[in-house]
Amino acid sequence: PIFLKILMEVPPPRVAVEERRRKRPWRKPREAVGPGTIPPPSPPSTDSSSPTPHGSPPPPPPRTCTEQHVQSGDEAQPRKEKRKFQFVNSNSSSGGCATQSQGTGNSSRGAEVEEVRHTSSPSPPSVPGPVAADSQLQAQASCPPPPPPPPGLPGRARPRPVGSDASYERRVPVDVDGSVMEGGGQILRNAMAMSCLLGKPIDVSKIRAGRGKPGLRPQHLTGIQLLSRMCDGKLDGCGVGSSDISFQPSSIKGGSFTADTATAGSVCLILQAALPCMLFAPSPSHLELKGGTNADMAPPIDYMLSVFKPIAEKFGMKFECSLQRRGFFPKGGGLVVVDTSPVKNLTSVVMTEKGEVTRVKLTAYVAGSMPPKLLKQMTRAAKQCLEPKLPSGTAISCEEVRETRDSAFGNGSGIMAVAETTTGCVFGGSANGRRGTSAEEMGTLAAEELLRSVETGDWCVDEHMQDQLVILMALAKGRSEVKTGPLTEHTKTAIHIMELLSTVKFTIQQEGDTNLIVCEGLGLQNKS
Repeated sequence: PIFLKILMEVPPPRVAVEERRRKRPWRKPREAVGPGTIPPPSPPSTDSSSPTPHGSPPPPPPRTCTEQHVQSGDEAQPRKEKRKFQFVNSNSSSGGCATQSQGTGNSSRGAEVEEVRHTSSPSPPSVPGPVAADSQLQAQASCPPPPPPPPGLPGRARPRPVGSDASYERRVPVDVDGSVMEGGGQILRNAMAMSCLLGKPIDVSKIRAGRGKPGLRPQHLTGIQLLSRMCDGKLDGCGVGSSDISFQPSSIKGGSFTADTATAGSVCLILQAALPCMLFAPSPSHLELKGGTNADMAPPIDYMLSVFKPIAEKFGMKFECSLQRRGFFPKGGGLVVVDTSPVKNLTSVVMTEKGEVTRVKLTAYVAGSMPPKLLKQMTRAAKQCLEPKLPSGTAISCEEVRETRDSAFGNGSGIMAVAETTTGCVFGGSANGRRGTSAEEMGTLAAEELLRSVETGDWCVDEHMQDQLVILMALAKGRSEVKTGPLTEHTKTAIHIMELLSTVKFTIQQEGDTNLIVCEGLGLQNKS
């Protein structure tokens, strides 16, 4: 019963609200002016010289900014009230554009606030004559100009950061189309390497659109993640199968790094992208690459050691590369260790004289359960193919390697043929063992690939070296010239990426099957 009594004495919510309003008359709500109500009439005008056609009071003079008039009896004082549309001038003693005016009339709240907003199209003055016009111009002149809208509003251009135009351009991502020309992983590798070296963010789309399985594969993902760690970059959108990534690089750093494809993906392709960045680090770098060392559709590690390294050293590159363990398809498991020393800059090279072939070296290897007799069969077939077509007296040496369990993972075989000339040019040809291909056929394939570069034209590099030299020519200081055979699609793609991400320009001078690639390099300097 007591509980029910208390419950009956408590007024409902609506009654409680009305009770609070009754006790606080100063909080009386404003009277609504709607379709069903009639607004209060305006006070009659004291000026009879300018009546309107219907006898109603003339419209008030146009105001140029917010005015607030506090009316209380016969005395009026300016009052400032915060509004989003009010602009306050700190130099004005009256608080911005507020002006004093007198008026009559009382309100139940004791004060009435009148707000007049800025009008874009002024009305004709209510009082004719020069006095009214002068007062209107004076009022407009006293109002400060409206401040500009804050950054980020629609229709406003993106504010440039403080600094030079070059620094601003470095912060704008460069759009890279991964489906152009070659349409493979080389676009991604070259774009990532140049992004790290030049500090330019990139957005890469349609990655490997020209391949049967587009998007990132494990070896590509491993490579770009390695480059991101080397320069403390921010990599977004990366994942196996991803077709679009965004990369924002920072400063390249030295130290120890490890990259494992966990498949038979080529470690040599990862090395192509990582090596230039390691050379421009402020301190020595140590890199361990795990994966496939002798894979199809990629240069074998023997080519990197016997052909790429001697030519790259002509640009001033200082690095050591050692094969610790071979890895074959499909499991990979190989290991390559690379150590680099920083360089101040790369030097330009001129390779326009081919010279005469002085010697050829054949290196054959077998691993795992592959029979050792394959070694003799590969080298014999390669030698028989080379001897009739090389200049008389050319020395041909053979090296046959039986890999152990510690020096190779899995089963595999292959052969590498390397030729050197009197001017220091180096050419290579290789073949990997595959099911259905005999050892004799492998030896012949490697020899024929080498002869295509040695016999034909006045070429100074083979077809596999063309695209690998493009990034070195772009970074070097000075004018580089290299004579090659017909440009491969990889070479054209590499030139496209260099010109897209930097200011270098390549020119191609063609004479028959021989092309002269000319480039005035950036002369990139190591900041350390």
